[in-house]
Amino acid sequence: MRSQTLLRRNPVIGMKLIDWLGIKSSIHRKIFISFMLVMLLPTTLISVSTYYFSIDLLKRKVSESFLDNLAYNKNIIGMEFKQFEQIADYILYNSDIQKVLSPSFKSPSIQGYYDLQSAQQSLNNFTMQAFAVSNVASIQIFGDNGIILFTGASSDIYPDDKKFKEKLWYRQAVQTDQPQFRFGTLNEESDGSTGSGNTYSPSMIKTFRNSATLEKLGVIYIKIRRDLFDSLFEDSNMKKAGKFVVLDDNGQIVYHPDKSMLLKLFPSVDKLREQQGDHGSFITKDGQLMVYYHIERYGWWLTDSIPLSELLKDNKIIFNITIGIVLICFLLSGIIWYFVASGIVHPIKKLAYVMRSVKEDGLAVKSEYTGKDEIGLLSSSFNYMIEKIQELISRMVEEQAKKKDMEYQSLQAQINPHFLYNTLNSIRWMAMIQKADNIKEMVEALGRLLANSTSKSGAMITIEEELAIVKDYIKIQEVKYSDKFQVDFDIDPKLLQVKCVKFILQPFIENAIFHGIEPKSGTGCIRIQLKLTGNVAVITVFDDGVGMDVEQIMCEGHDKGNGRRFNGIGIKNVDERLRLTYGDVYGVTIQSVKGQFTSVTIRFPVDADFEAGGLL
Repeated sequence: MRSQTLLRRNPVIGMKLIDWLGIKSSIHRKIFISFMLVMLLPTTLISVSTYYFSIDLLKRKVSESFLDNLAYNKNIIGMEFKQFEQIADYILYNSDIQKVLSPSFKSPSIQGYYDLQSAQQSLNNFTMQAFAVSNVASIQIFGDNGIILFTGASSDIYPDDKKFKEKLWYRQAVQTDQPQFRFGTLNEESDGSTGSGNTYSPSMIKTFRNSATLEKLGVIYIKIRRDLFDSLFEDSNMKKAGKFVVLDDNGQIVYHPDKSMLLKLFPSVDKLREQQGDHGSFITKDGQLMVYYHIERYGWWLTDSIPLSELLKDNKIIFNITIGIVLICFLLSGIIWYFVASGIVHPIKKLAYVMRSVKEDGLAVKSEYTGKDEIGLLSSSFNYMIEKIQELISRMVEEQAKKKDMEYQSLQAQINPHFLYNTLNSIRWMAMIQKADNIKEMVEALGRLLANSTSKSGAMITIEEELAIVKDYIKIQEVKYSDKFQVDFDIDPKLLQVKCVKFILQPFIENAIFHGIEPKSGTGCIRIQLKLTGNVAVITVFDDGVGMDVEQIMCEGHDKGNGRRFNGIGIKNVDERLRLTYGDVYGVTIQSVKGQFTSVTIRFPVDADFEAGGLL
């Protein structure tokens, strides 16, 4: 329960640490801490990995050096033991000696006496030479027929062959033809695994057989000088190291610089037996680097060891120096990175201050940083944005002013239509009293036309309502011009309920009649077409009148959208209202060919929700 509570608190502690470091609120600290972590982590990783790599390399080099010495000493031991085997083989193949060890040999006879003396002399003659060139101390042969031959110091004689043959090590020796090396005394009852330096007596035992029949005749016992290994390793580097140890096949120590350790069981013998291969190294439980070599022929081990603390004492000095250098580099890097981060963050702070000033000073601010880096680009982009916002605000103010002016003009213009509407209504009643139906119809059409201009307060009407206004206007003009023109309608019925700006067709019908058809000889035709192109409504007013030349089209007003100029205040008014309402990509375009035709195209979107702002 307590651990769960701590786990739940850990995120809070982490957040408090971040707040305490100020990482969230300061980009300067973010950059500085990030740089320091980037510098610290790899440096620490490299230092630690280098340290452990150097330790591993040192262990490997020391192990290789020790193994070279062990291999050398292994060869020395092998050659010495081989010499003992050769001495034994030479004696075993001596015919005089084999003769007296034969089961048929009869020692009580005179001939037996001479044969025994001859065998002993042969043994003495050979051993006199062997003692001079080898580490043999004495040789004793125990025949199965009871004959005992001996050469060397009399103190080494073991006269009782019956007790001798009862020894464990004797029984082990006769079970194999391989020579057996041991380092306990003949009087030991055990295998010597728990012996001491006082019983140290190196020897070799080998089965004695008939050279022809291979019949077992007895054993040969060669006692080796006690200083054998001291003389062998007198000039050895291993001896100088003081950790070189030789183990026999039972794992007991047969050579050690400390004589009190002789014939004791080696502490790491079980670990040695677990190793794979005839040589290698490992770390002991007490912190020793142990290097070993195994002599397979005899089952012996050569080992050397050194304490890791002694081996790595120089590495610890190097490690401390490395840590000191890392800390100094970390401190210097921290100072350098602090100023580098300050150089990066200072322009950002200045730019942020300018941006915050917009709240108080409005758009009358400007960043003064002009560097060529990314912050300079951000600064110039900020200044450009401020300029564009100022231009947009100025444009919106100008457009709103235009809208207000047009609203004022529209309200001013509504006064006269309202007065005329009342007057025409009186004329209509007079025409009805006088039975003048044509005057009545014309006044009714004119009245509806004027009523639409006064009764509709909004700036947007449906296309169906716009067409009704146009039809009333055409009816009035048909009375005036009789059969001078005809009007054709090509209307997509799906667009009748689409909203549009009020009074966008009447000025163009008026132009078509007055400037196109009236000057033309004969009758003319006006065609009004309404279709949908994508999401744009396209209204075309076409007449086959006299047309207009370029000078007439370009004589007044400049249109920002397409560069064309339009004749007449009404046409210009329609185009500007469309552009103010829908945008500059929409509005009015005119095509005309002198003496042939005039075509007016009106374009506006049908799927946008626009507020006309009371434009007429």
